[in-house]
Amino acid sequence: MNDRDKEYRVIFLAEAQQSYDQISTDIVKLEKDPGNENIVDEIFRLLHNMKANASTMDLDAIAELSHCLENVFSSIRTGELVFEGNKVNLIFKAIDYLGYLINNIGKSQRQIHNDELLADLNDLVVKGEVPAEASQEHTSSFISKKLHLSDSVSIPVRKLDDLLNLVGELIISRDHLINFAELSENQQMKHITQSLSRIADSIQETVMTARLVTVSSLFNKFPKVIRDIASDENKKVNLSITGTDTTIDRNVLKVISDIMIHLIRNAIIHGIEDPDERIKRKKSEEGKVEISAISEKGLVFISISDDGRGIDTKAIKAKAIKKDIISQSRARGLGERETLGLLFVPGFSMADKVTEYAGRGVGLDIVKRVIDSIGGDLRIESKVGEGTRFIMSLPISMAVKAALLFKVSDNNFALPLLNIHVVVTVSRDMIHNVGEVLVLEHKNEMIELIYLHDFLFKELDYSSHINLKREVMDVIVVWYNNKKYGLVVDQLLRQQEIMIKPLQNPLDDNTLFSGITLLGSGEVCYVLDVAGTSKAYEQKDNKVQLH
Repeated sequence: MNDRDKEYRVIFLAEAQQSYDQISTDIVKLEKDPGNENIVDEIFRLLHNMKANASTMDLDAIAELSHCLENVFSSIRTGELVFEGNKVNLIFKAIDYLGYLINNIGKSQRQIHNDELLADLNDLVVKGEVPAEASQEHTSSFISKKLHLSDSVSIPVRKLDDLLNLVGELIISRDHLINFAELSENQQMKHITQSLSRIADSIQETVMTARLVTVSSLFNKFPKVIRDIASDENKKVNLSITGTDTTIDRNVLKVISDIMIHLIRNAIIHGIEDPDERIKRKKSEEGKVEISAISEKGLVFISISDDGRGIDTKAIKAKAIKKDIISQSRARGLGERETLGLLFVPGFSMADKVTEYAGRGVGLDIVKRVIDSIGGDLRIESKVGEGTRFIMSLPISMAVKAALLFKVSDNNFALPLLNIHVVVTVSRDMIHNVGEVLVLEHKNEMIELIYLHDFLFKELDYSSHINLKREVMDVIVVWYNNKKYGLVVDQLLRQQEIMIKPLQNPLDDNTLFSGITLLGSGEVCYVLDVAGTSKAYEQKDNKVQLH
């Protein structure tokens, strides 16, 4: 049994003990109030869930006994059996044995089917009678004289959210104290703050780990979803899922659940060809959809790919021109990657017909917006005739993020590392004016530059000023909509974990920033929003003025 199986076993045991305690309480209530349908329904529900969960864990003895008891309470629900007389003793005996099995899950030699008890329960359902020997008042040998309490507790997600917010406040206070200790040059103070820092880090890691769940809790729902969509579209689809043990913050998983279904629908409806078309293209008539997850460098990457027809970038350009989204001259200057980014433009759709699932032009832009809202990123890779791949880069946690701090003028800013592609220091001769757009030539790529000093602080129309007296400049390259942008900053500071607080009135409608944080010095630091900044840049009239 690997570590993940052991973890599942602990979770099952906690839930099973909780359910058993509830059944034990309810069965006593039912004995006093035999006609109470609500109690019968509750016991039936608990037994049904226990049967299903035990089957998943290969705990056959628990699953079979739960199944037999479920049948008994099903008969009681329908009125075929009445909870009274000698039937009560048999049911109590079965409930006791269920508790015995649950409390000895870790002891395989005690996971034994009680054939006599199972036969008596089956007779009760089929014949409506209890054998004479089974109707005796019992004092079962398997009844433990000790009360078993679960080693686990259930905590509402809301309380974990509150706890994580408090951890964020603790980190800010810790940074304040570290900054104060460094300024005071008091050695004792430094030792105390170092010890406090280690404790704060341990608390943060423990709380964040408690919020993590495996992506399997979401991925396991997709086989049925894909089967239903493929059936509606008269297509054949083979699903492959990998990386189900990858862990991620429960809130992040909740946010992406709907958009993953949307991307899967796109893959089947727009990507996978009809069986006849696939055969003509010398492909298997059964299309492939692959869903994978991997954790790397503090991020989670989830991809959805298909082996369908792919996306024709020429068709995207033609449709974008037809819809007046871009001009013909602008289209000619777009590379393949940037052209695919047009699929994220609100209202843009390549579907020729409206179906239950697609064609209304409210798809990928919403997907992108949702991922932007949690500080993630979405990219597309596609080859005509070979298929398409959507790649989501997601933060493991939404509250505390690793960020790069920098200065523009005298103001502090932060940018989550998730949004950063690379940081480069460039010389003046690497920057050019191309079509009134300031671009950086970097590794055979031309990256549009946003000079943050003017972009953030000039009230008039944005102009890309670069003071040529600066021989070298620091540029943070970020991704948005399959396109790279270079943010020219005045000074790079350091990497640091930050707790992002939402903006308050009157700044709460500012789209350039996703929030603020406090530095150890007590200074306010604005967290730059890559999506909002990129959109604002694209909407401005870019006039290059080189000094």
